[in-house]
Amino acid sequence: MFFGNKKKYDYAELEKDLEKVRQLYPFCEIYSIGESVAKKRLYCIKIGTGPSKVFYNGAHHGAEWITSALLMKFVNEYCEAYISGKNIYGAPAFNLYEGTALYVVPMVNPDGVDISINGARMYTSDFPRLFRQNKNSSDFSHWQANFNGVDLNHNYDAMWELSEEGEKKHGIFGPGPTRYSGKKPLSEPESRAIAELTEKEGFRLAMAFHSQGQEIYYSFNGKEPYYAENLAKIISMGTPYKTAVPEGIASYGGYKDWFINTYQRVCYTVEVGCGENPLPVTDLPQIYEETLPILVGGMKAACVI
Repeated sequence: MFFGNKKKYDYAELEKDLEKVRQLYPFCEIYSIGESVAKKRLYCIKIGTGPSKVFYNGAHHGAEWITSALLMKFVNEYCEAYISGKNIYGAPAFNLYEGTALYVVPMVNPDGVDISINGARMYTSDFPRLFRQNKNSSDFSHWQANFNGVDLNHNYDAMWELSEEGEKKHGIFGPGPTRYSGKKPLSEPESRAIAELTEKEGFRLAMAFHSQGQEIYYSFNGKEPYYAENLAKIISMGTPYKTAVPEGIASYGGYKDWFINTYQRVCYTVEVGCGENPLPVTDLPQIYEETLPILVGGMKAACVI
């Protein structure tokens, strides 16, 4: 069974794969944590019964839809290993299932994903606005923002005002394809839903998957746990991923930033793959093999930190 690696991974493909998960793995809990601006469901998958809650999310940015395919591929392989009594990257899937409760929101920004992959003409009445916000271009493939033209990974309440201040230096003066932080923190239904899920579940460890660069961002304003960087190096051992610290406007207002600032727990932004967004779906098999140690390693780490 193939998950995520057939074609560009839009919202329709996600829903098809979620239906496969329901049929193949009835022990998974699939539910909606809210809706996007354009009323698409924000799906969450819960796997496992353990006390250590772990959270993985993908596609905060529309053009980074390959991260949704990556997470769904992992969900399938993990569940398959569990029902078969096998290991996943050397770890017994049964032990992971009993030790952790994994929550996965594979597509935080389904509207942005669909705009990036399918263009904005599907939104007939809003196309003129989106066209203007896209600098009068009909090529939406690099669109990162949500339906409102807000960059969701700049919309969290973590030194948000510095993200807003930095917009002008990058020529951002309102809604558009990227970097616009919104009118206020958590102004968007997608970021609010992710924050509310996080607050409700109290995750021990979280990872936000983005593309690209093969880097792991681990810090925010010195509030991360003292071991956060070393743990990132351990779980990424043998992979091409390197720890790094973002600079400038990328340093504020993201999910990782908010999580660390709020809870002082481990949260990573994992930049998968190399190249220019959107990465081609043909890169997914290699990205998955490179990222699998981090996906499994995060769950193992949550049981001991």
